[in-house]
Amino acid sequence: MKTIFAPLSVLALALTSASALALPMTDFEDGTLSGWHKGSAAAIPMEVGTEADGNKYLRYISNGPDAPEHDKRVTFMAGNDYRGNYNAMGAKTIRTRMKNNGPVELSMQAAFGNTLAGLRTRYSTEAVIVPADGEWYDVVFDLESNLHMVGIGGHGKSSAAFSAAEVLGNISSLRFLHGVLGEVYLARRGPFDGYNAGEEVVADLWVDDIEVSTLAADYVSPDVSAVPLPAAAWLFLSGITGLVVSRKRAS
Repeated sequence: MKTIFAPLSVLALALTSASALALPMTDFEDGTLSGWHKGSAAAIPMEVGTEADGNKYLRYISNGPDAPEHDKRVTFMAGNDYRGNYNAMGAKTIRTRMKNNGPVELSMQAAFGNTLAGLRTRYSTEAVIVPADGEWYDVVFDLESNLHMVGIGGHGKSSAAFSAAEVLGNISSLRFLHGVLGEVYLARRGPFDGYNAGEEVVADLWVDDIEVSTLAADYVSPDVSAVPLPAAAWLFLSGITGLVVSRKRAS
């Protein structure tokens, strides 16, 4: 089932002791791509943009069927920072913010993979719809359930020899991409399986605050501006050592 996440302004609770591990996080505030990329053949490389309030973000543009190969569709990969043992990190979700400034909604997935015993094994998460309304959305990709195994054979496909839990133990690649599972976008590759050859689409996607998180997919942050917390709740929060603040920034 695809899920849509409304724009949020939230106060997130502290991470557990697993937060002491080096959980990958990118906010692009240093003005660099931090290793994120389309592919070496892209004619329109990704870039870091800056909003009116100074917030920096990653921008991805695709121009549909008439564009060169790496500029036809929405698919982009992380650098080495997102490799590692997600099980040891206590990773439960991949969280980010996305703003869709293009003409159509995007069905976004997070895909990840590994090479075990010389065999490629890859999975993708359940899709999240990002509306084409120019608003920032908090997007959560669940690593604990509803994972889809990428099929056997063909370009970008896997051997399917290992479970998702085994693959998460040593992530070698992470990417975000747009496409609807089961749709045939390229006849030679067959139905889209959540890794390569997604829809050839015109898109303008902004991405920010990409992180691997110990928070579960069903975690809901309290909106303290709308619902005052009772005194007991504030006492509980005061005992927590870390706070993660996530907020929708003005465009």
